[in-house]
Amino acid sequence: MASRRSKRKHDDSAEQQKNTEEGEDDSVDLSKSVLGGMKGGWRLNGDEDKDQGIETSKLPFGEKFIICQRYKGPPDSQAGNDPTLIFTHGAGGGIANPATTEFAKGYASESPVLCFQGTMNLQNRVKCFKTVLEDSQGVTALGGRSMGARAATITATEHADIIQCLVLVSFPLTSERGGDSREDILLNIPEHIDVLFVIGDGDKMCHLGNLRRVRQRMKATSWSVVVEGADHSMSLKDKRGVSAMRAKTGQIAAQWRSQRDDNNNEAIVSWNGETSEVEVSDWRRGPIQSRASRGASDKDRQDEPQPPRKRQRKKP
Repeated sequence: MASRRSKRKHDDSAEQQKNTEEGEDDSVDLSKSVLGGMKGGWRLNGDEDKDQGIETSKLPFGEKFIICQRYKGPPDSQAGNDPTLIFTHGAGGGIANPATTEFAKGYASESPVLCFQGTMNLQNRVKCFKTVLEDSQGVTALGGRSMGARAATITATEHADIIQCLVLVSFPLTSERGGDSREDILLNIPEHIDVLFVIGDGDKMCHLGNLRRVRQRMKATSWSVVVEGADHSMSLKDKRGVSAMRAKTGQIAAQWRSQRDDNNNEAIVSWNGETSEVEVSDWRRGPIQSRASRGASDKDRQDEPQPPRKRQRKKP
């Protein structure tokens, strides 16, 4: 009677032969070589069933692979099939996490977007960003949620000659336990890169008051979409509105990327439980200086009359 080990070896060989016959690369075990943690079960390995409008691919990354998903835009998208945003998930899970997929689907209702899966290590995620960016010619916008937003910010600053705007969802200004602010990377964003913050007013890792103070000090011009009642995961007490609300923030982000209002820099998103609809306010001028008002202030300072220079008395 054959031992269990011999039987397992025979089964493995048969599976390997099957993959070879089907044209698969049998030199790499993709189930173990893709990047991304297993927390929450939202990790993809690149072999998922194809979803209409979503293309999954594997991008080489050293000895491993980065799993990417490209969400096609509408048929009349000016960008065609080329993504206009590279986006990544938070520290837990992968790009199959609903907080990421629902945002991406909303964005794709206006324009194509490419999402990629990485590890929980911040520096490794930045390296992934660079690899995906190099493979995606013409993309000028980066984004992410939570830790992914931090990675996007660092990558954009290091590639300021390419990147024009950032979409930061649930940026973690502090950790869950509080502690020091992570504002330095926001303050380092170059002046020419525009920034959109999508934040829940109940996010304990990014209090609105603290974020506004940081935004006031940033060199870059910023806008904000404030989601009423949302926490760090962009979830609501009324679960009926979560999916639609996340999708709406993605749609707003895509519209902002293509056309921004220099005079108004804040919008409010809320869920109306009575009508079961997402309500979006008009863009308005928030407490942070808009690009137009900031430019006017700079001009006013330049036009202010300078005090007369004191004449120096010549020494006899």
